[in-house]
Formats: sequence, C-alpha cells, structure tokens
Amino acid sequence: MIQRRGSVLLLVLVVVVMLTLASFGLCNLMIARRRGAATFGQKLQVEAIAASGVDYIAGELLRDEESVRRDGGLYDNPELFRGVVVVDEESGHGMGRFTVIAPGDTSVTTGSAGDGAGDGAVRYGLENESARINLNTLLRFEKIRRGAARRLLSALPEMTEEIADAILDWIDDDDRPRRFGAEANDYSGLQPPYGPRNAPLESIEELLLVRGVTAALLFGADRNRNGRLDPAEADLPSATAGLAAGGWARYLTLYSEERTVRPDGTPKINVNDPDLKQLFADLETALGSKEATFIVAARQFGTQEPRHSKRANNRKDSGASNNTKKARKARQAKAVQPAAQGTGKFEIDLDRPAAHAIKSVLDLIGVEVHVPPAGQGASEQVLPSPFSDRRTAMSDYLPDLMDQLTVSGEATIAGRIHVNLAPPLVLLGIPGMTERIVDDIVAARDREVVAERPGRRHATWLLTEGIVGLKKMKKLAPFLTAAGHVYRAQIVGYFDRGGPSARLEVVLNATTRPPRRLLWRDISRLGRGFSLEALGVDRDASLSGTRLGRG
Repeated sequence: MIQRRGSVLLLVLVVVVMLTLASFGLCNLMIARRRGAATFGQKLQVEAIAASGVDYIAGELLRDEESVRRDGGLYDNPELFRGVVVVDEESGHGMGRFTVIAPGDTSVTTGSAGDGAGDGAVRYGLENESARINLNTLLRFEKIRRGAARRLLSALPEMTEEIADAILDWIDDDDRPRRFGAEANDYSGLQPPYGPRNAPLESIEELLLVRGVTAALLFGADRNRNGRLDPAEADLPSATAGLAAGGWARYLTLYSEERTVRPDGTPKINVNDPDLKQLFADLETALGSKEATFIVAARQFGTQEPRHSKRANNRKDSGASNNTKKARKARQAKAVQPAAQGTGKFEIDLDRPAAHAIKSVLDLIGVEVHVPPAGQGASEQVLPSPFSDRRTAMSDYLPDLMDQLTVSGEATIAGRIHVNLAPPLVLLGIPGMTERIVDDIVAARDREVVAERPGRRHATWLLTEGIVGLKKMKKLAPFLTAAGHVYRAQIVGYFDRGGPSARLEVVLNATTRPPRRLLWRDISRLGRGFSLEALGVDRDASLSGTRLGRG
C-alpha cells in the first residue's frame, strides 16, 4: 500500500484558493454593483439638475421684459445662465450645476468643442424661435405675397426648387402638385407607401419623409448638436459651408409666436375693431382726440395719397407748364375745404359703419382722408394724417404708435421673423429684401434692445433709422418683427468633478402664463457636447456660480 503523505493538505490549499478567488470575485461584483448604483444615482441626480433648469428658465420668462433687460437680457448672459449651482459641494461629486448654452453667431466653427467661452462659438442664453423660418406659417405668407413661401425656403443652403415645392405640397391642404412639387402619386411606389400630411408639420424630423430631403441636408455634420464642427465631424461629407452648423434644422421651427400686447401687458388696440364707438374711446385714451378722429375716419372713408404732395404732382403733372400747375392747384383749392385737425370743423359720426380695413399701421402715415360732402352745397373735407412721413417725426411717434396699435384682433401672431436676431440668410429670404438692406441691418442691429435705442423694440427701426423708406417698409412689415415670445434652450446638467451628464433641448411658449412646454427632448445620448470649462467649471479655482432660487 502506497502512502500519499500531504495529499489532504494539498486538497485543503486548493479549496482555500478556490474560496479566496470566489470571495475576490464576489467582492469585485459587489464593488462594481456599488459603483453602478452610485453612477445610476448620479445619473438620476444630474437629470434632475438639468430638469430644474427648465423651471429656472420658465421663472425668468415670467419676469417683466424691462427687468430682464436690466439684468443683461436673455440672448447672451453668462451671469444668469452659466454654471447655475443646484447641488452644493457636500454631494461628494463636486457642485451640481446646469448651464443654458446656445450656438454663437458664427455660422461655421471648427475646432474642439468647448474650447472655452468668448470665442464666438457658444453663448449663454436662449434662442428666440422668431429668428427662424416657421414652416407652419409659410402658407399664410404665400397669401400675403405670391411666391413668398418658396423664396423663404430657397434661402436655405443647397435648397432646390424641387425640394422647396415638395415641402410646400407636404403641408398644404390639397392634392394638386406645385410646378416642381410632389403629391400622393409621387410617394405611392414607396414601401410602405405613404403620402403628404396635407396639414401642419408635427416635428422638424418629419421633413425626412419629404421627397429629396436627406438627413445630411436637414441636420448637417453637427452630429452632437453643439452648434459647431468638432474634429471628428469636420471630415464628414455633409460638412459643407452651408450645412456645417446643423443643417436646415438650425434655421427652421414650428413654434415662433409673439404676443400682441402693449408694454403694460394689456392687449393692443385693434384699429379694425367693428365697434367704432369703442374704438374711438380706446384710441382717444391712448393717443388723443385728433388721432382717434383720423383713424376712425380712415375706417369709414379710406385713405389717399395727399393730392398736393410732391410725389403726386410729379406723377400727374409731368411736362405741364408752371401756369397749368398753378391753375390746377387753384381749382383744387376751391373744390377742397381742408378740415381743421382733430375735431374742429369735422365732427366724426360714430354711428356710420366702417367701410374700409387698415392693412398695416404704416398705412396711416402721410395720407389723407377725403370726407364726402355732407349735403347739398357742402364741400368735400380733407383730414390730413396726424402721423407725418418725415423721418424725424416718425422717430418720435412711431415706436409708441406700434406699442399701442395692431391691425388684428388675434392675441398672438405666429411666424414673423425677428429682424434683430435672424441669420442673414433667413433675412435675405424675405420678399423685398436685398443684400444691401441685409448688410445694413446686420451692421447696425443690437441683439438686445438697449436704453439708448428704445425704438428698436419694433422692426420699424429700419424706417426711422433710414435703412429703408416708407414704401419698402410697408412691403417688409408683414414678415418682420422685433419681438418673439417662444424660446428654445439647450440645458446641460453636470458635476464639477465629472461623471455622468444630462442634456435637454426644450421649447417654451411664453405667450401664456405660466410658459407652456412645446418640446422636451432628452439628447443626453449625444454626449455632454461641451467641455466643463465652457460650461462653467474653473479647474484652478472654485466657482460659486449663480445659485438656483436667487432673488
């Protein structure tokens, strides 16, 4: 019999090793799960931090515009929107913050995302949706000016007539294809087959269903949606000059809208109100008796160009002798008895119904109302406009006039383009715009209305500051605004020491109280998009940052 000395010891050692390895594996598993649970907890926390940014923005939108303007505005305000502290240092991950960040003014920016602030690549604030082309109001613009919708779309880089018409056919309510468009028959061969919505779009991404629209055209090469080309994106085929900064989606919206209210928040006076007695009372209180009389008379009798204006004489009396001109003026003077301004010799009859609509507040400037004779032997009376067409006079009264009046009874107006914020290519798509006018606008405009130039709260500053004349301003006015109360925000939640981050894209409609959420999109899957330094973390010093809930 052979004795195997030490075999039990060897067996015991094997068992001990196996138990040790099992214990080690169990410990590693427990540590991994603990780290996973901690990371998951951090992720939930940072998502809540980003979500708190939405309520923070909504709170800012509830403040009156003047106080927000005094605090630096909403366009680019690092003090208000950069590194807002939500969770204090005691969390163990460093301070938990959110930053509201938006693409800068540079159309094409290359380089590492978030190289820091101040390079024009990013700004800290909100995007006003009125700076974009509202796809769902294009057909309304088409009614104002034939071809306006296609012209606006054609301003987009690499847009073609075929794609522009196909987009319009997708949203119009009929099945008749436009000249280069596409209706149901053009989609019937697809699998599965589908056709145009023939109704307003529900999302920008829906454009990918339209014939000719590709992801490269719609979104460009900016795959992480940070508003600039990162090194990994710069070599993509869609990284062209026109599409680099986010493709067409950068210039399009479904949401732009503005309130038609006076500075005190009350509704503007609708000059087309059918109740002339109430209209006169409202106008008299806001503007004065003379102005109220003229506007109500304009509703009753319509307006005309002044008979004795230099423009009228040049048009009607071209080639006539001086004697002929004098004789004609003499005959006109006998036939026309000018009324005293205001309610002097002319008494407004408020029981007489309105027969004319006023298309634009600007149509009240520099015109006359010709009142027919009231009876046998009476003369026609002429009411000259109290609103002079001299630029110096317009600079004084026009901002206040635009504050008070509207030609619509609607509480909001959708789709007009923000002259102070829209990119040049969007402005150039507006019917009547020229490159010279756009260049002058971009060179002169302020992103925020400043105290030194309060008249820029309305698009009519183009007129009062001499960029365009009255005739051109009337053509541009239906498409332009200097307001807009729907805002887009990109909010990044993060911890100073790194770890998980959360990123939201939201659209808030501030035409209502409280602001209403139109879009809430979690884009965390695209990554943080910006360096911690750009978001507000100082690696060399501790930043206190703006704290949530500050006064």
